[in-house]
Amino acid sequence: MEELLLAILGALHNLSFYQDISDDTNLNNHPGSMIERLSDIGSALCTTLSNGSVLARTEAARVLGNMTRSSIVRQSFCCAGGLKVLVKCLETGKIFVLFYKYYVFYLFHFCLIKIILN
Repeated sequence: MEELLLAILGALHNLSFYQDISDDTNLNNHPGSMIERLSDIGSALCTTLSNGSVLARTEAARVLGNMTRSSIVRQSFCCAGGLKVLVKCLETGKIFVLFYKYYVFYLFHFCLIKIILN
């Protein structure tokens, strides 16, 4: 199951990197598009960051880094308790890759700033 989760997160990372998921969703929102599921994806990323393995959380953080360009993802992530999860990731006593902690710290600030500005 772990391998499947990592493959899905890798695909989402690539899709979210290349797709325009800005706040103007009317231009790209067609049946079956990723934009149609942004809210669900934001909530699922929160769950993965909270409960996943270190590798799954790292991949979820990468996807979140791309997808937080959209206010829909930011809002759904935060409504699912995402900011608490990011703080928990920063405060954890487990040994993580240093890059991961800095990346989560960056995401936390990015989400917080976007929420304040919206």
